[in-house]
Amino acid sequence: NPKKENNGTTALHLAAESGQLSIFEYIFKNTDVKNPETNEGITPFHLAAKNGHFAICELIITNPNVTNKNPKDPTWKTPFHWAAQNGFVKICNLFILYSDDKNPGNLMGITPLHVAASKGHLSICHLIIENLGEDKNPRELRQNNTPFHFAALNGHTSVCQLFLNHTDNPQPTNSYGDTPFQWALKARKLEVCELILQHVVNMVDNARLPSEEFPIQNF
Repeated sequence: NPKKENNGTTALHLAAESGQLSIFEYIFKNTDVKNPETNEGITPFHLAAKNGHFAICELIITNPNVTNKNPKDPTWKTPFHWAAQNGFVKICNLFILYSDDKNPGNLMGITPLHVAASKGHLSICHLIIENLGEDKNPRELRQNNTPFHFAALNGHTSVCQLFLNHTDNPQPTNSYGDTPFQWALKARKLEVCELILQHVVNMVDNARLPSEEFPIQNF
């Protein structure tokens, strides 16, 4: 097994982070612990997904000795979250293919779909939505914000259109009663406002500014 540094980092972590496929593959094949954790609960899989190293991610997730196909760190952030956040579509598709949970939440209920919507990664949002059940716009646990809220806040019109096409409710409300339209309005994302207005009758009469400050998006 690879030797650990004081913080639990191994040669597998370093090779995964830097994308050194041949080195990673050699160590991976000759160790019993295929996806070790650091003292902070970070695995090589987290690092490979975060940095877009598809071949290493594929090697890990397809190995039959790796039973946890999407491991969680102490905050429950997974490699899937990192791939979604940084826009790596092919890696996200690996989790759709091999992981049981197609949109896992962290401790705050933030899912890869929340993250991808916030960043405007349309292809990843579409990939996840197509593989979800009835709830294609899930709420996080802190304030019941949906991915649609974050897409509207950041002015990602195409992602907002995706949610309008795949969900029945164009006005999902969070815990404060705020809708994606209201967030877009305050953020001056006028193209998003116009898009949502096309789908909603009488929204202008009910429009108001949000009752809260925008959430910190430190995914």
